[in-house]
Amino acid sequence: MERLRELALAEIRAEALARAEAGIANASGDLVRLYGELFGAEAPAGCALHLGARAGDTTLRFARACPGCSVHAVEPSRALVESARAKLGATPQVNGRVRFIEGPLPGVALPRTRYDLVLTDGLLHHMEDPQVIWNVIRRHSTAGAPVLVRDFRRPTTHAEAARFVRDYAAGTPPDLQRDLLGSLHAAFEIEEIERQLRSARLRDFHVRPVGAMQVVIWGRLPASAMLGA
Repeated sequence: MERLRELALAEIRAEALARAEAGIANASGDLVRLYGELFGAEAPAGCALHLGARAGDTTLRFARACPGCSVHAVEPSRALVESARAKLGATPQVNGRVRFIEGPLPGVALPRTRYDLVLTDGLLHHMEDPQVIWNVIRRHSTAGAPVLVRDFRRPTTHAEAARFVRDYAAGTPPDLQRDLLGSLHAAFEIEEIERQLRSARLRDFHVRPVGAMQVVIWGRLPASAMLGA
C-alpha cells in the first residue's frame, strides 16, 4: 500500500489523535519494559531525550523506573504539554528530573547539546521527511547512546488498516477513527525504515515488528554517525 501523507489537523483533533495513538502503543507493551528487553536490565543513567512525549505518561513512567535518569521530553502540542506538566506536578518522586518542552521538530530549543539516551514514540509517521527524526537523534546523542524508536508500521492493504482501527478504536468518534486510519496510511514499512537508517548512517540499528501494527527500531549511536561533533 502506498504511503499517504497525513492531513493537517486542528489542535483539538491532533490532541485526541495523539492520546488514542498512545493508548494503542501501550497496549502492545510498555516502552520502559521494551527498553529493558532490548538494552539489558540495568537501569540507564544520565540525561534522556524523549521525542513525542504526548501527555507525558510514558515520560513519567520512565523517570520513575530509572531514578538515575533525568528526562527532557519534547512535544509539539501545547495542550498535551500542559497536561504533561500538570501530571508532573502530581508526581513528586520525579520532581526536578523531568522537563516538558513544547516545540516542533526540527527547530525546538533543547537545554542540552547531547543526550545519553534517546526515546521516540509515535512520532516518525507524523513527519513529512523522516530524516528529520534521524538527524535530531544524530545531532543530540552522545557516542554509544542507546536509541529506541517505536511507531506504527504501514499495513499492506487498506482493508487491513481499517480492520486494525475497528479492533483498537471501536466506540471512538468517527472523526478519530478516520484520523487513526490516516496515521496508518502515513506510517512506514519496515523496508522503508531500513532505507532511512542506511541514509542516516545507522546501518547497525535493528528493526522488527512489535504488537499488532507497530515497529520498534533500536541501536547505539556510532561516533561516525554523529552530526555537529
